[in-house]
Amino acid sequence: MPEEEVKEKVEAEEVDKNGPEDEQVIIVTDKGYAMRTTLASFRIGRRKTTGVQAIKMKKEEGEEDDGKNRGTPIAVKVVEEGELMFLLTKKGVGALIPSNVVRLTGRKKAGVRIMKLDDDDVIVSVA
Repeated sequence: MPEEEVKEKVEAEEVDKNGPEDEQVIIVTDKGYAMRTTLASFRIGRRKTTGVQAIKMKKEEGEEDDGKNRGTPIAVKVVEEGELMFLLTKKGVGALIPSNVVRLTGRKKAGVRIMKLDDDDVIVSVA
């Protein structure tokens, strides 16, 4: 094997060390809630799999209803610690929020409120 190919292979293996355990995703709903978790908490599926629940949207059977409508997920972003996100609402209100405001939790959690909205307003974009 030529020396250049060996160097490329070693560099590729070093990149692979930062796998899904280190990467984090943020899920934002249209009602102002967000959840941050590691990418490793999602399993890799095959054909005809049903997938996994990413964020808890409403109460499950046997749980107490907290009365919160968390909305519908509108954005999923891969983020780094402290990375800034810009949220924009239907009424034109914007907010610049660091990703570390949302605490790191496990998959299938409800998330936290990151933006308080009026009753008739929703988040339409996350950048």
